[in-house]
Amino acid sequence: MPVNVSTDFNKRKKELQYKLDAATTNYEELREEVIQLKRYFNEVSADMTPYDMKHSHSEIEKLLKDVNAKLSTQHTVKRKFKFNFSSKGKNTKFEALSPPVPVASTPKIVDQDLLITNPIQTFENLSNCTVTRGKEIASSQNGQLAFKGLHKSVVVVSPLPFVNGSVFITDCTESVIIINLPPASTIQIRLHNLGNCKLSIVKQEDMEPQTVVVENLTKCTFDEVSRNKLTIRNFSQLGSGQVESEAYRFATIETFGGNTQQLRHQYIENN
Repeated sequence: MPVNVSTDFNKRKKELQYKLDAATTNYEELREEVIQLKRYFNEVSADMTPYDMKHSHSEIEKLLKDVNAKLSTQHTVKRKFKFNFSSKGKNTKFEALSPPVPVASTPKIVDQDLLITNPIQTFENLSNCTVTRGKEIASSQNGQLAFKGLHKSVVVVSPLPFVNGSVFITDCTESVIIINLPPASTIQIRLHNLGNCKLSIVKQEDMEPQTVVVENLTKCTFDEVSRNKLTIRNFSQLGSGQVESEAYRFATIETFGGNTQQLRHQYIENN
């Protein structure tokens, strides 16, 4: 890790640790600061040695866990009791509050053709769906796309509608994901908890490989054409480098020019 990056990272981490240990800390604000530090780590992790990456990642996760524990304790104390006063201010008593109503999960979307219409958009809980870039959406400088809980679905983003930002893909199974990155783009790509997915992530007309951070992949396939255009950092096997394993391999993926129906027929219906 470059000295200036290491020094800055450690300084910010120590400041947050000091705030965590202080009795008067606003833990809601501190949690946001830790999340910002985690984003900073994601930005600079590509320049870290495997040891620095693993050590820094562990420290951030521990710090976030400790903050969440403090926050949980604080909320429990605040919500455990409430005061009821009589009109004369006497007979003060405590009553246990009712448990909070659970937040409803996102409804499952089945057999739908969906469009990306905004550079900041999330697609969640899809089954047997397609997601493509809408023709009306204009390219933007910044953006963020997230795909969560996809099953037997096809995603084609060609090209990505922004040049700076992030793509986060998590908890997806048996899906096909094609992303063409615009030249001279700066994109953070993170893949988490993917099983038996096929991925074609290609950065066009650029000499610098695209870094892809992966964690908990199982039997996934990256398109062979991207072998020399990607730098894969596997957080589940830090220090292993770009080595094929049970997590992923490289093989030829026919993209059919982004035709979602042909992709569905070839890789989902026939499997």
